Amino acid sequence: MLCNTQSELHPLEEGKHAAESGMDLKAYAAASGKPEDNQRLRKWAWTVLRSTDRHVSVDQWDRDHWRCYAELHAAPQWLWPALVEKMTTEAWTVATTREKVGRCKEWQEPPAWSDKPEIAVRLVAGEARYADISRMGDATAYMQLVLCNTQSELHPLEEGKHAAESGMDLKAYAAASGKEYVALHDKVKAWRVYSPVMHVHKAPAEFRHLTAIHAAPSWLWGALVEKMTSEARLVAALGWNNVPPAELSKGLAGERTPVRWISHPAAGNPARPI
Repeated sequence: MLCNTQSELHPLEEGKHAAESGMDLKAYAAASGKPEDNQRLRKWAWTVLRSTDRHVSVDQWDRDHWRCYAELHAAPQWLWPALVEKMTTEAWTVATTREKVGRCKEWQEPPAWSDKPEIAVRLVAGEARYADISRMGDATAYMQLVLCNTQSELHPLEEGKHAAESGMDLKAYAAASGKEYVALHDKVKAWRVYSPVMHVHKAPAEFRHLTAIHAAPSWLWGALVEKMTSEARLVAALGWNNVPPAELSKGLAGERTPVRWISHPAAGNPARPI
């Protein structure tokens, strides 16, 4: 196949063949009758493109600027998707791409617990400094970079997730992020209830219902979330919006739920189990 069709393939297609052939590049180059250096560039270009969603439907710009993709290969791999997005949006030339890569080729990958895709996007966009990233072994630096810049835009469940996964003591986290400890604690509770079922249920608009569920035995959390999200009228029918959070938590943690939470007075429905 290579000997018959290689001359008709686009460089990105050649790179794909080289990357997926399972052959050593030198042997592949010899088999295809193409210079090894040329094949290396094509393989690099495809490898970078393959790391993004663009490889699913390669457009004309990608084909015409495949050398730009080859230049991106010298950048740290964790930056590739963000660089590709920026490169294609701004239509970088090969020279521009090489210049951009030169600025970031020594950037070390952030810790595994960090949101690397988001950090990459912010760095490439110039919204964050690598000097801050390089200190991210310190959880406080991570807080300053990610939380202080984005916390106001986060959903309460996202705030709870960040706090729960930061590795910091919650009081220290609250101080570092400038958030009230009690409110943050409620969001962490909500996240812990929601995270096991997040791929099954859409996040509710009111996170405090999840916080209240946290007071129930943990083995009941999934069933309670299932019930809460599967019935559109449940929150109103239970009157949760009108029950003080402390009382609601106490009721959920107890052996039985008060009747007035099971039937809405105005609905005329008989009491029924949750």
